[in-house]
Amino acid sequence: MVTKKFQDALNDHITAQLWSANMYLSMSFHFAFKGLDGFAHLMKHQAHKQQEKAWMLAEYMVKRDWIPQVDKINVVPTGFGTPLEICQAAYDHERHMADLIGKMVDMAAREKEKATQDFL
Repeated sequence: MVTKKFQDALNDHITAQLWSANMYLSMSFHFAFKGLDGFAHLMKHQAHKQQEKAWMLAEYMVKRDWIPQVDKINVVPTGFGTPLEICQAAYDHERHMADLIGKMVDMAAREKEKATQDFL
């Protein structure tokens, strides 16, 4: 049986993915306002990808009879710098999210949750 701590970590990751989606959407709006339609499209695509990841994790949890939940999603930045600075921030954020996944994989290993380890 999986621990509450592990389920909470998965739910925290769902919330983190949705925060990421909102951040990318905010970046997309910024680029659109600046007339940088290509960048706006790229960030909108990233927002959709983050939402999909949250859905995939929630659906996985439901299949395992675990309850997926979304916690409060904090406010995302709205003021951005140059396109290069925004792309650097997005890159740094993706590295952060990859680190979070790595930590969850490690936690799944400690929980002996091989299926979840493979899923992640």
